[in-house]
Amino acid sequence: MIFVGTRLYGKVDQVPGLFHLATEFFHIQFVPIGPSRSYVVLEGSGNRGIRVRLSGKSILFAYLRAFILVVCLCAVLVGFNDEVRRRSGTVVALSIAAACMPLFFLTYFLSRPSPIRAFRLAMQAGIPLEVLAEHYARKLTPEQLDALSQRVRPTDDTAGPYES
Repeated sequence: MIFVGTRLYGKVDQVPGLFHLATEFFHIQFVPIGPSRSYVVLEGSGNRGIRVRLSGKSILFAYLRAFILVVCLCAVLVGFNDEVRRRSGTVVALSIAAACMPLFFLTYFLSRPSPIRAFRLAMQAGIPLEVLAEHYARKLTPEQLDALSQRVRPTDDTAGPYES
């Protein structure tokens, strides 16, 4: 059975409890092939979100994560291959697979938004500054939050809700 369709990949800029950014991709067997549009996906709403312009960061991380998973799968398959086992390459192949898993999870840590980027995405999603400020209350001083609100102006590249 071959699975073909569209799905959200490239989860980046996650603000826990509020939203994250993801891109809808055409996929084959759950491997992202081509991006079509990006969304700010609201937490607790399934895949409902607000369409925004295509996100290069989300696309990059979707392909990076897919690449890491494919390398990991190939390394496991090669590691258990009889020919490789006879040449003692199993340890190398399985070491590559083992190294892939922390790299995969590291991509989520590296894709967190800066406060300014989170503010811009929140404005596009219609989330009030106060809600975002509550999230960053432990990280930013009131002066930094005030400076942030003065430096960033909302952009007008929202298009509408998305549900899958």
